[in-house]
Amino acid sequence: HVHNRSRHADAHVFQLIFAPSRRFRGPAHAQRRFTVAERREQWRLIASSDAGDGTLQLLARARVYSTLLRDGFHVVHELRARRAALLHVIAGACRIGGHSQLGAGDAAAFVDERSVSLTACGDAELLLIEVAVTPSFRWNGCR
Repeated sequence: HVHNRSRHADAHVFQLIFAPSRRFRGPAHAQRRFTVAERREQWRLIASSDAGDGTLQLLARARVYSTLLRDGFHVVHELRARRAALLHVIAGACRIGGHSQLGAGDAAAFVDERSVSLTACGDAELLLIEVAVTPSFRWNGCR
């Protein structure tokens, strides 16, 4: 549930729901502001199961990264073994591996890949969600 207290700006809400990897004690809510400097032209870990390095804590085996890229800037994220990723474009656009272009609101899944490689097409804000691949893993109908 989100409240936008601003009378002058719209709220952009992005909600992730993960299946908990340990005993679930009910919904937990937290928020933290990550600065532009922390996210500029690099993947900044913002949420993880261990809540290390000032990240928000997740009850699932997942890691959430955020970045802000300038036009033409290229980033690569190496995926750990037995991991999949979902790239979500919050604002702007990017080109994946020099081929497919995604715009604001678009997403792409990476399963059985070693890395996620992309280039910003104009200024862009991106989220990357990395999850463990288990026998019951499903993402938009694909295994």
